[in-house]
Amino acid sequence: MSRKLDLLVSLRTRDLAALTAEETIRKRIPGGEKLARLDRADFWEFTFDGREGFREAMEKLVRESNLFVNPNKHAYRFADDYRTGWQGACALVAVRGREDLEGALAEETLRSRYRVPGLTRVRYATLWILQFDAAAGEDLALLAESLSIATERKGGLLVNPHYQDYEIERSRPSERTAR
Repeated sequence: MSRKLDLLVSLRTRDLAALTAEETIRKRIPGGEKLARLDRADFWEFTFDGREGFREAMEKLVRESNLFVNPNKHAYRFADDYRTGWQGACALVAVRGREDLEGALAEETLRSRYRVPGLTRVRYATLWILQFDAAAGEDLALLAESLSIATERKGGLLVNPHYQDYEIERSRPSERTAR
């Protein structure tokens, strides 16, 4: 039985690229005024064969190596599902290159250098976290799509659909913790 483990890595300080994108969306894209905050994280999705101890092995590897996290500048958290753990009205936009070179390189490194048992696949994405104010309404996925996907000159900023794949999800609230 195949299972997944997600790793989210973000800067401990305010991400200036996310801040710049946030201001641009607010000022130049219709509907952008409903955006309360925009954050960005590296999103690693590990698929494994379901064996016990995989999560503990990955937690130890992240803690003791700098393959995914620089402890001086990054905060991170593991989750069984990246959509959980967010507070408030959020939409999550996972952006992947059509050829997932980062994921393939990490998978090869984990297999050859670290010999992680049970690993079957690694995928990488940039995760944009769009937090909306109460006036945003109910259809956050549609609003997130109009703000994120570059379909016209004055629409969307975070995804170029000509060479990137994306998934837009609504968050599932619960306690959020970062290390």
